[in-house]
Amino acid sequence: MRIAVIIPALNEEITIAKVVADFKRELPEAEIIVFDNNSTDNTAKLARKAGARVIHYKKRGKGNVMQGAFEIIDSGIYVIVDGDDTYPAEAVHKLLKPVLENKADMAVGCRMGNFRKEEKTLLHNIGNHFILAMLKFCFPTGIQDMLSGFRVMTRGLVKNLNLLSPGFSIEAELTIKALEEDYRIVEVPIDYRPRPKGSRSKLDSFSDGMYILTTIMSLFRDYRPMQFFMLMSMVPFALTVGFGVNIVVELLRTGSIGRIATFIMALFSLIMTFMLLFIGFLASSVHQSRRELLHMLKKIRNSV
Repeated sequence: MRIAVIIPALNEEITIAKVVADFKRELPEAEIIVFDNNSTDNTAKLARKAGARVIHYKKRGKGNVMQGAFEIIDSGIYVIVDGDDTYPAEAVHKLLKPVLENKADMAVGCRMGNFRKEEKTLLHNIGNHFILAMLKFCFPTGIQDMLSGFRVMTRGLVKNLNLLSPGFSIEAELTIKALEEDYRIVEVPIDYRPRPKGSRSKLDSFSDGMYILTTIMSLFRDYRPMQFFMLMSMVPFALTVGFGVNIVVELLRTGSIGRIATFIMALFSLIMTFMLLFIGFLASSVHQSRRELLHMLKKIRNSV
């Protein structure tokens, strides 16, 4: 079966040649493809010299690169790995095994033990743990490392998932959508290395972290609509209770409602609560119908 190793890269001249050489050694029959995302250094030149096919992809962002790669490259198995030499190439065999044996549609390199040790800044440390906590709250799937950049996937999964994230939130979107559309995912523990000296991360702890959180909430709305709108309805419900208590206390004390504005606010908040719950119910029904349709289409594809 044809295997394509896809390496998104932006200014990785320090590490790219080693990453290409390592994967050529481990998978000599695979095609190694570096997607150069507007690098201003010698990334493309060194990748080509190391034996990789280089594709210059102009649309900035890791998510855009991966979407482009999935459209351009046609293969039976897709290996996705970062070009920063933090993932050991020798671990690819452990990730390939469950996919080649048809036990999984996606194998994810789980780096959690070593990853925590390598977190350098306080902001990155706090942000990473908060994002992971949000992922587990919104999608309690049991997957430990939804943000891993080392994955092996089947052609069926790659060609049928509709991905939208342009940046670093692509891994979270990829994992969540695959799970929600009933693809089989396994995690494989791997080592995780620090970046070599002189190599710099392209991830901005604050801006990229905020974008990842926004993506998580959008996916939560799309794939867990009832829970999302129930959570949203808690705000007007709390206002209803707060205003309502004042009205009841005044009614018991005076026998009349003197604060008309408070009564109107309580009524408005109550209506908003029921509206959000109703929207959640409708969205949940639409989502369920969509899941049934996708399941039916998947069965048809598998039978052809």
